[in-house]
Amino acid sequence: MTALRTGADIVHIFCAKNAAIPIKSFSPDLIVHPLLDSKSFSDDIGKWLPRL
Repeated sequence: MTALRTGADIVHIFCAKNAAIPIKSFSPDLIVHPLLDSKSFSDDIGKWLPRL
């Protein structure tokens, strides 16, 4: 959220599934990844890190 306030155009947020919908409702500039609850979290987030 702070990144948006400081001028970032797009923000990726990694969160739990139950938090994804409320976070998505704040702004269309938020890209929400509900991965924290998954068993393969480290593998899933590892795919995203080189892109960020």
